[in-house]
Amino acid sequence: MSFNLLETVQNLFPKDFINKTASILDENPKYVADGVSGIIPSVLTGLMQKGTTTDGLALIAKHSSDAKEVKFHDSLSKIITGKNYSKYEKLFDSAEELFGEKLSDITHKVSINSGLRETSANWLIRLVTPTALGVLGEQMKKNKLNITDAAQLIAKEKDSIINAVPEEYNLTTLFGFNSLQDIGNKFSNSVSFTEPEAIKLPTINPVEEVKLPEPIHQIEEVKIPEVVPHVEEIIPAIQEEIKKEEHIVEQPIIPEIKAPVEVEPTDSDHFKTIVV
Repeated sequence: MSFNLLETVQNLFPKDFINKTASILDENPKYVADGVSGIIPSVLTGLMQKGTTTDGLALIAKHSSDAKEVKFHDSLSKIITGKNYSKYEKLFDSAEELFGEKLSDITHKVSINSGLRETSANWLIRLVTPTALGVLGEQMKKNKLNITDAAQLIAKEKDSIINAVPEEYNLTTLFGFNSLQDIGNKFSNSVSFTEPEAIKLPTINPVEEVKLPEPIHQIEEVKIPEVVPHVEEIIPAIQEEIKKEEHIVEQPIIPEIKAPVEVEPTDSDHFKTIVV
């Protein structure tokens, strides 16, 4: 399966779109082109940084699913002018959910390095983020992929994504890594050892999935009888009966057997034994 997330997203922002966007934002087309060129790989690097945790991957999966049917760039003029913003408001907020406080820092870096006003830079980041997520979600739906499969596809192109980030953005400091390569490597290692079931249930810590020893399994299969009502009242009575029985010793009935009596023999009977 041939798929490249970086190139696919880049192709959604051709020159005529850049010019139209610049006109709507009242910005220089070159500034918009430079801004979008830096924003796309920066957003994808941010997704990799977010995806180094199970909860982060789950959040990416959620937003990818929500955005897969929306073509944001087709309705940009209506969205920016406020005519259609409410329809996509939650999806546009995906950038803030994914990047949190880092969003303002990314916006500032895009602004000072592209020449865009910060408001324009912020709009473009909020546009690129759900667009990239939508492309990912569409790919997952089309090829019936889970988020782990999709993340592994991104990991394969981590080097091209990282190399496309403008060096002056200095995202390593922003994301708390020593280098962008460290982000890519950690992301790649994380998704290589992540089970799909863990992504579906992000609140479950994989460490807790411990196989129980065999004796415990056997104990679990034993059916425990229902507790007798008021058993605390019955037990003392049973114990009392046991104590009584302990003092009663049944003597075996042994028939009395008398010993034979020897009798003096008579003249007619030399030997005769009478047993009484």
